Amino acid sequence: MQRIICILIIVALAYSARAQDSEDKPCVQNIQTAQQRYDEGRIQDIEPLLLNCLEQADFTKAQKAEALRLLTLAYIFLDEDQKAEATMLRLLKTNHEFRTNPAIDPTEFITLYNQFRHEPVFNIGIKYMVNLSQAEVTQLNSALDLNSDKPAYQPRVGLFGLGINFEYKIADRLYLFPELQFRNMAIQRTQSQTGTATGSPYISTTTFEEMQWLSLPVSAKYVISFEKQPKFKLYLLGGLSVDYLLKATKPVDANVLQMINDQDVTFQLTTTPDKKPLNFGAQAGLGTTYKVGEGFLSLELRYAYSFTNLTKPGSVLQPSQAAQINTLIQDDIYKLHHIAISLGYTLNIYIPKPL
Repeated sequence: MQRIICILIIVALAYSARAQDSEDKPCVQNIQTAQQRYDEGRIQDIEPLLLNCLEQADFTKAQKAEALRLLTLAYIFLDEDQKAEATMLRLLKTNHEFRTNPAIDPTEFITLYNQFRHEPVFNIGIKYMVNLSQAEVTQLNSALDLNSDKPAYQPRVGLFGLGINFEYKIADRLYLFPELQFRNMAIQRTQSQTGTATGSPYISTTTFEEMQWLSLPVSAKYVISFEKQPKFKLYLLGGLSVDYLLKATKPVDANVLQMINDQDVTFQLTTTPDKKPLNFGAQAGLGTTYKVGEGFLSLELRYAYSFTNLTKPGSVLQPSQAAQINTLIQDDIYKLHHIAISLGYTLNIYIPKPL
């Protein structure tokens, strides 16, 4: 019995609070009343119910948009064209995502809606990137390479990259997609020199070169929509890129078996002067987006191909502890390609206005 009494008290308090909320916010009730008046054809009653409330009431975004929709409908059927246009513009500024519903909205309302720009003017976004770099040797640059002691280049992951992207619609489903990116890239290089007496390596070196790049890719982006899943889209992109090398460093780990008292030698070189500062390339990729709020989350896979040799021919590294080590860490001429995965969020920018 006590449990039943407690439940009845809770229900009574909830009903009382709801009733009090309706009394405290009569303008919220006015929206429902205005909808009833519209359904009954009493169009002239809608403006007195809603106009003052729009200036004073603490509406939610959805409530304000609904009030403006009803007020626009009233002005259309009262032949007050200027008020209808002004209220429609206000509606689109209040709710950028507002779309007409042909099933319930009259033709006059849809016609007025289509006389305004209601699509995003452009999009702006930010992304985080991870890349995997791979060197393509195009020319030997070391005397040891000619004697079959060729280096091995291994791909390495660059764990940090940030990008800012813009989108501008140039045709149906087609967008111009410029970006500004900062990213870390890395490759590993190993090489050894064989001793002539024993046939065993007497020097082996490992370098892990890290580079920081500033990039400006400009692509065309083609978007594929799905009618049954309007929040979900796929896209393809392709374009060109200009990259600027900010910094390059090369930590060296040399294992010396027959020199310098059979010890390991470690040091670090700044290799920026040995690299060409500008790189030109092409990019292609695919991705998916999912609508969230007034923007969308994106997940993308992209491949970047370099047209330009990164290493300068005949470049000379800084002197190291031993001439043999300096020779072994001399880079060949190579291009640097990479695959990148990115996760980002892009915001739609709306500026409604009459067309």
